[in-house]
Amino acid sequence: MKQTNIFLIVALMTLSMHVNAQVNYLFSASSTPYVPVTGGTSPHLTTSITAWEPEDEGYANIPIGFTFKYNNENYTRTNVNVNGFITLGDTSLNIIFPNGSIYNGWPYFKNNLAKSPPFNKRPVIAPFWDDLVLPDTSNLVYKTTGAAPFRVFTVEWKQAKWVYESLGPVLSIEVKLFETTNIIEFHYKDEGTLPDPRYAFASIGITSAWANRDFISLQNTSANPTISLIRSNDSLTIKPADNQVYKFSPAPINIPQPLEPSLKYTNKKVSFSLQSSGVNRFEYAITQSPIPPVSGTQTLLQNVTKGALLPSTTYYLYARSKVCSVNYSQWVCDSFKTAVNPLSLPYIEDFETVTDPTYFPDNMRQQDFNDTSYYSSPEYPPYGAYPVFPNDGNSLINNYFTDYYNLNAWAFTPGLNLKAGKTYKLKFSYASFWSYDPSDAASLEVKFGKACGAAGMTGGTLFTKTDITNA
Repeated sequence: MKQTNIFLIVALMTLSMHVNAQVNYLFSASSTPYVPVTGGTSPHLTTSITAWEPEDEGYANIPIGFTFKYNNENYTRTNVNVNGFITLGDTSLNIIFPNGSIYNGWPYFKNNLAKSPPFNKRPVIAPFWDDLVLPDTSNLVYKTTGAAPFRVFTVEWKQAKWVYESLGPVLSIEVKLFETTNIIEFHYKDEGTLPDPRYAFASIGITSAWANRDFISLQNTSANPTISLIRSNDSLTIKPADNQVYKFSPAPINIPQPLEPSLKYTNKKVSFSLQSSGVNRFEYAITQSPIPPVSGTQTLLQNVTKGALLPSTTYYLYARSKVCSVNYSQWVCDSFKTAVNPLSLPYIEDFETVTDPTYFPDNMRQQDFNDTSYYSSPEYPPYGAYPVFPNDGNSLINNYFTDYYNLNAWAFTPGLNLKAGKTYKLKFSYASFWSYDPSDAASLEVKFGKACGAAGMTGGTLFTKTDITNA
């Protein structure tokens, strides 16, 4: 008898998702003599908790000195933080929750470019984001130099200890913003001391603040490091070399539209669409690595289909706009996993044996269109799987509805070994729990399809309910 593999989407929580443009910057590395800031200004630093010393956890909002365009938006002020990063905008790092509680800089304590910050559009530029400690508040300085329209704004962290437990100064760091060209540079000076390896785990990169794969993350601190647009590395343990420079330059042409809306795949082939304003030539690559390729396949086609894919395999799809050999955009990227081997019926999961938070069985997968499981308040730990779906380890789903987001999360069963001519019965139950208001409604949709991932769920809808409030 004919046999087919069916996947069931068993949970949908809310009805909408964010769609945001990815940062469109080209990365390069070089070596240039480090030039300390002289005659700079030391801002007055604020801390979130009185017991925290400003040279350890301080931050301040300061003027840039000119208009700096970042990811197609203009900024004249920035927040500088002792912990090796700045954010762009004219407001402080304070976050005010619906209950009126104020958390000064709370979303920025964890150096994760994929989640920084989730609450509003405030970009993070991180030359060396970790728990840094300065000898004194005067060791954080800023200065705008040069003449319009080519001024340079520099922030310097002088002789910073990398984590509190380090025995002495580990490195000095500068971030430079260039007027008109809107280039970003990170500069480093080795101060001689090694960090305490037990606690030193840094991030280096840039983000446009939304947590939907909207970042560029350095994967190491070598002379020519790789980057990732889909894997945020917050565990860098080696400081950059003396005089190392990392540079982010705005790409000269528009980036392609996100791939996810057009992405369709099975266990053998994938199809997708390429669109970009003012561009009709593209380059794409399909790999098994979260590191963008050096080059790909050039095409004039807007609709592309590629076959010969392996089953039960995670693929990374990259695409960029291209005019000639030197004019190209940053890659856009999405990931998908082809169908896994099916299980024989009956398929039963014993959810009654698990405790909160609900860990899904290893043979199930989660997909959240915001690429992470958000949480509504600092008292909750950061529940959520690694922000690449689906990979080994993506077995946790615990989403909370908040006033900030409409979550859109799916859970997938393994493939079910169904045979033609037989009748199958699906049984399931559901519940809802509110975060701020008992009237907050959750939604549930059950579907079936032939591939693990929302794009492969083309078989049909079995059940939909949009007003679940009963726990």
